[in-house]
Amino acid sequence: MSMDFRKLLQSDTGFVPKTQSQALQAFSEGVLGSSFFIHKAVNVHPIVEEPWDLDEMDRILAKPDLDYDTAASLVSVFNRMIRQPDKELALFAAESLDALERRYVSLIRALGSERQKNPTADTFRALAKTCIEVGHLFGGDSALGSFYLSEALRMYAGEPLLAADPLDSAARAILMMETGKPDEAATIINAALEMYSDHRGLRMAAAELAFRRRDISGVISHLEYLSLESVDQDASLSDEEIVAFWTGGACRD
Repeated sequence: MSMDFRKLLQSDTGFVPKTQSQALQAFSEGVLGSSFFIHKAVNVHPIVEEPWDLDEMDRILAKPDLDYDTAASLVSVFNRMIRQPDKELALFAAESLDALERRYVSLIRALGSERQKNPTADTFRALAKTCIEVGHLFGGDSALGSFYLSEALRMYAGEPLLAADPLDSAARAILMMETGKPDEAATIINAALEMYSDHRGLRMAAAELAFRRRDISGVISHLEYLSLESVDQDASLSDEEIVAFWTGGACRD
């Protein structure tokens, strides 16, 4: 016996949920049948894949707690979409990028105000971190991305008291690499490593600088300081994978 899936997924009430949570709520209240709910629950279309779901992108863009990774995915899609011959798609992408920019500018202003009221290391780092994220989000090669990365670097230069913190030194050095100042980055890293030779963040920054300079033996040398058996609490899985690749794989052969 054949089955008409279109009839199974028909909404007698005219309500068509856009999200899984809406489908669950509608099913719980008897507005939709179980077939429609199951279909919505298991058929998830990634926002980065075509055909693009503009309604879903609008919904995600409007979330008050939009995280960086999701924003980065949206930006990558908008940058592809803006080059499409379809003018409506290109306009949607341009307006969405503008909305994201205004959102982050407002956040930076709010963090800047909080920083002035409460000038602590934590408020400084929150502001600098957001500037760096915006710089990466819009691309360090673009005028907007370059501006925010340079702004974050200027902020670090104005905070000499934080220079003694190895994490801040690593962050500042990476910023210098990204803004085309490798020699200044090396000076900061070398000075910090004299005090914190085993610090993971500094060693990772030193390895990154060596890699950018095409110094493969330098990458391996720096990462050999880091023991996978004694991982820092702040270390991520990707850090462990990088260390394992450079110190125990084909790179050593």
